[in-house]
Amino acid sequence: MQVEGKFCVAPARGNLSFRLISSVRRRDKCIVVLEHLFPLTPDSFISIIDAFAIFSLKTQSLHFIHYFLSVHLAHSNMWSQRLAALAALPLISATTSPKRGLCHVPSDKYPTDDNIWTTTSSDLTWYYNYQSTPSVSYSSSNMQFVPMLWGSTLPSPDFKTTVENMLDAGRNVSYVLGFNEPDGPQSTGGSNMPADQAASIWKEQIEPLKARGVKLGAPAVTGSPTGFTWLENWLNACDGGCNPDFIPVHWYGNFEGLASHVGQVMGTYPNMTIWVTEWGFPNQKLEDTQANYNMTIEWFDRIGYVSRYSYSSSL
Repeated sequence: MQVEGKFCVAPARGNLSFRLISSVRRRDKCIVVLEHLFPLTPDSFISIIDAFAIFSLKTQSLHFIHYFLSVHLAHSNMWSQRLAALAALPLISATTSPKRGLCHVPSDKYPTDDNIWTTTSSDLTWYYNYQSTPSVSYSSSNMQFVPMLWGSTLPSPDFKTTVENMLDAGRNVSYVLGFNEPDGPQSTGGSNMPADQAASIWKEQIEPLKARGVKLGAPAVTGSPTGFTWLENWLNACDGGCNPDFIPVHWYGNFEGLASHVGQVMGTYPNMTIWVTEWGFPNQKLEDTQANYNMTIEWFDRIGYVSRYSYSSSL
């Protein structure tokens, strides 16, 4: 392993061939996503994609965290058959998972759609709606509601008081979510907040809930490089006064990009778990979207550091 500037470069080693998918420099570490290629037969090879690995610039050592294993067929027609078989799987996996939740955006145009998630066949266990109060359509649902303080404009009563009132009334509020995409413009759904303003509001409205036993989700930044910068600036502005328990992640794109991004987040904040609160594979064919969904939830369900996930209902 060599380090060149901000990036890690992975050469071939003996019979093991490395292909670097992505890398990013984080202080004294380089978080990398690697693909290992092992020849299997003339018609196939084994591809192991590390969800992430950490290369220490101090010790010059590489630590693999997690492997995602798949078999790639060399002949394009055989590979197409494999993708077609994967896409033919039902959109919702046959297995269930307590991690699965709903990113709920109420629709005045299609209000009956909300009933889909309250049927006995749904395995969703939680939801959020970008608001501090539950959705009316899910007032009697078994799904656990997770309040969010979306941006700098406080609800009335304010966020802290609203959550405390729910707790005092006996509602199970175990988690709250911080600001929605504060590094992004409001034109794309972001709350567009300066890091110092977000730190001040967090200390007043969110941090005190920790004393009530509520676990706190950090601000959910975008999946762009500006997200990492904003989150680091926010923590610096907090000066030790903001103590989130988990990191929400947003990502829109293919599986490889998602695995790379989650790996970078986990490598940057190794002592916190991850909630993937927005993800999707937009503007794709139905079969490609289904294949991506099935592959991704299988991965989420297997890895321990992703504790919850919710597909974006707006896609």
